[in-house]
Amino acid sequence: MPGQLRCDALDLSANSMVERLTKALTELARDAANTHRLEVDRRYYFHLPDGSITTKAGWYIICNADHSPLYVGSTNNLNSRLNTDDGSRDNFANPTRTTDPERNFIKAFASKGIIGPLQVVVIPERALCENLNLQGPLTNRDRGNVEKCLNIFREWILR
Repeated sequence: MPGQLRCDALDLSANSMVERLTKALTELARDAANTHRLEVDRRYYFHLPDGSITTKAGWYIICNADHSPLYVGSTNNLNSRLNTDDGSRDNFANPTRTTDPERNFIKAFASKGIIGPLQVVVIPERALCENLNLQGPLTNRDRGNVEKCLNIFREWILR
């Protein structure tokens, strides 16, 4: 239908769902257990110095020292994306790459002391589904839509 957002279980064309989603994201983002220190390891990789986190799907918000959001992402495996060489490299070690994603800029700027120290707020998909009383897992479309909402409302969610 023209003018309606493309959604599955999370009907973000309904104001009530947007309110429920942003409330749930805010609660999960403000839970101290979901905030972790994030470091750049050997210029190319992200590393969580306090250890592993869930290997399940979810979203993450990379923040600077004052908890201002720098980047929002989603992944099928939070630990791999934020805490392993393969998952966090972002093609940064490839000398033939023609461009860099934002995550590589964050790594470079943190390594040079321009931003940092870094932290990351993680929101596991399962926790979000439980908070919204939804049966998971979410579809790829709904995962992408949650990422977009997190990006749009990130300042408010982390306030």
